Amino acid sequence: MEPRRALSSLAVLSMAVHSGSCGGRERPQLLVVVDTDAPVAAQLLADPSISPEAVVDTVRIDRFDDAWRPSCIDDVDCTANFVLPDPSSWPFSFGVATPEAGGAVLRLRVRAFRGAVATRGKDAVEGRAFSTIDPPPEAAIDRLLEVALPSSGVETVELLLSADCLGVPVSLRDPPRTCLDGPRRAAAPAEGVLVGPETGAPATRAGTWPRAREVPCGAAPPPGADAVCIPGGLSFLGQAELAAIDEQSDAAAAPPRPVYVSPFFMDRTEFTVGRFRDLLNEGLLGAAGELPSGPDPDRDALAGCRWLGAADGANDDHPLNCLSWKLAREACRASGGDLPTEAQWEHAARGRGQGRVYPWGDASPACCTASAGRGTLCPGGTGPEEVGAHPPSAACGGLGDASRDGVLDLGGNLSELCADRLVPYGEGCWGAPGIFVDPRCDDDTTRSRAARGGDWASGPANTRAAFRRGDVLDALHGFRCVYAGGAP
Repeated sequence: MEPRRALSSLAVLSMAVHSGSCGGRERPQLLVVVDTDAPVAAQLLADPSISPEAVVDTVRIDRFDDAWRPSCIDDVDCTANFVLPDPSSWPFSFGVATPEAGGAVLRLRVRAFRGAVATRGKDAVEGRAFSTIDPPPEAAIDRLLEVALPSSGVETVELLLSADCLGVPVSLRDPPRTCLDGPRRAAAPAEGVLVGPETGAPATRAGTWPRAREVPCGAAPPPGADAVCIPGGLSFLGQAELAAIDEQSDAAAAPPRPVYVSPFFMDRTEFTVGRFRDLLNEGLLGAAGELPSGPDPDRDALAGCRWLGAADGANDDHPLNCLSWKLAREACRASGGDLPTEAQWEHAARGRGQGRVYPWGDASPACCTASAGRGTLCPGGTGPEEVGAHPPSAACGGLGDASRDGVLDLGGNLSELCADRLVPYGEGCWGAPGIFVDPRCDDDTTRSRAARGGDWASGPANTRAAFRRGDVLDALHGFRCVYAGGAP
């Protein structure tokens, strides 16, 4: 067969039965054409509105026998891996010849993913060793194909790797199941397979997935709110490298979860004492029937509290701490917003699909970068600093505690309360496979609420944007608000 797009017949490289003729007679074969609607790497370079975590650049193909077990054929591998970063590489095709005996069925597993998140290794089937590239299930578009090989001529089958299936692993149990698209997430491998005559190479659908690109805010924040637009888009929550820190706790930050977040506004700084005093003095608070705790030098947890009373403005520029989740949410609602969900918070903190380790990037924090390690690793006393005390500066090598969108203090100062309950990723409301759309975890099996980000006493690990913890009424916890972003 002539090569289609970037690849020639996989029979040359992988598990397919070799094409060609035998005894002067051309053997029938099936041409498999594979495409995706996910963006590919080269499109990201040309269009910065694409979420980097929506991109695919690598494909792995495995062949199976009639029991859906890995199958090696002759002197070729059981699996094939291809790097396809350019849209001109898509769709790609390969031919599979029908065996002389006829009656054969082709069974394939095809996965598209970002090579950067995959694990390289070795595997063996039927005594044959070969190299593998294994993507984590949550970061792959995973598809099974089952189709009869033709008895004569050349036929074509088109296989679309739909980005709606990102994070939905196939099942190889009896009966096997695969995701085809958004509505069909547990279909039979033969479902939706259309076989027809050989045609010319179609135009690629790479990059046409509706959720591949950021969505700007279409409204304005409430009057008086110093808030920043956080465009919507695809992100991953969690970081596999943090799993060892809290592997057995509700706060474990793995396995990562793909999420799609609608646009919203987020407070540029943490909610201040002065802002809370204004709401209280205007009569807009009181439903919770409580006030923040003031400093108590006899209790370590409350020694750094910044609330001095409704009439005392000495700490107005400091973030408000030492309050309950209920009171924090009341303050946000009185301001026209709400507490952020974990998905909103991490979407903003990790650069909206850039997968940043810290809100400012991937560089480990120094004392000038964020308000963290105060009184231990860093000089300057204890307790939270004034909001925005660590903007990017030349003295800090251009770094500071500022996100991609200019939100301040997501890394340090105070750990921030979120709307969700704290549930381990992969369990409860985080247990389903696939992309979570604007998720909020209200699982009532746990009483603890989630808090995100480091605090003024944290070490460097806690300033990671994927770090999770539970809520505590103490001097380490505060909050900020988010507001509806509206449709563009």
